[in-house]
Amino acid sequence: CVRNVTHVLGCVPHLVECLKSDQECLQIAAAGALQSICMYEEGKDRVISCVGVAGVLALLHSQNLKVVERCIGTLHNVSTVWAGVHSIRDNEGLALVVALLE
Repeated sequence: CVRNVTHVLGCVPHLVECLKSDQECLQIAAAGALQSICMYEEGKDRVISCVGVAGVLALLHSQNLKVVERCIGTLHNVSTVWAGVHSIRDNEGLALVVALLE
């Protein structure tokens, strides 16, 4: 299974760019793909190094619940490693996540 994720790591920068799209269906698809990729250590590392956490955090203000759900799933997966926690924190993500809980 881990070997399978290595084949898609090259797509991560493109997926991060897709998060910036105005098309919500593309945002959902990109965040969902990143969520799946972040299930694996190599995927988490790649998403963090490609500044994907900042892109995901930027979408937490979306009015589209599916966009937000996928982004929260991605953040959940990335937060299982210290580098992910630091990336969330360094990008002011804790306040954004807490605001969603209120």
